[in-house]
Amino acid sequence: MESLKGFLRRHAGMSKAAFLAACPYPFLASPPPGPGQRDQGLFPGAWIVPLEKKDTTALDPSISLGRGTENDLWIDDGSVSKQHCYFLREDDLFQIADANSTNGTFVNGHPLAPHVPLTLRSGDRIGIGESILFHFLFPGHVYDSLIRRVSEEKPAP
Repeated sequence: MESLKGFLRRHAGMSKAAFLAACPYPFLASPPPGPGQRDQGLFPGAWIVPLEKKDTTALDPSISLGRGTENDLWIDDGSVSKQHCYFLREDDLFQIADANSTNGTFVNGHPLAPHVPLTLRSGDRIGIGESILFHFLFPGHVYDSLIRRVSEEKPAP
């Protein structure tokens, strides 16, 4: 995981084509700030992570998320199951499925049935366990809503 602040600074000024070439995978990001919350710099405490496999040589195409360190995406939180959920990719579609977790996986507030994939759209809110909330974002959305906006902002005098 990377701080959103660091991610934005690292990619600020890139063209959209260059950003999409450098960052082809969707992202999971902590929720963006609500109205009026952006006045404390570049989203303090927020984070972003590309949705990609840890081991690209693995035969299993799914991307796992859970408390166990063997997962592609590891979250150290007691409400997250050892193997909590997984993501599947088919062409340009990404799906999420609950791995029969104890505290559930939610998309836009709706619980997922175990092992029944749901297609994700950019901006969907994903709840993991009792306290983890993040957004699923396609790279174009990240560029349009964050990178370009930060690149165009001029520092206050």
